[in-house]
Amino acid sequence: MNRIIIPQLKKRYDSILHKDFRAMVNHIAEAYGDDTAFIIKHKEKGEVSYENISFKEFHADVNAIGTAMLARGW
Repeated sequence: MNRIIIPQLKKRYDSILHKDFRAMVNHIAEAYGDDTAFIIKHKEKGEVSYENISFKEFHADVNAIGTAMLARGW
């Protein structure tokens, strides 16, 4: 796996190389669990609401999409 190194930028965080997208999603679900991964803004008839999606929920959604794709032969 190739790493992109930009020497003029200061390192801020330690990075973890993952084998693939699945490994990354599994890692973040385990490491960050119930923390908020995304906030979705909903607008309906002038009302605004927000939905927090946790890393665990994101993990479940990614697994569901992968399962559906495999079931369809993708």
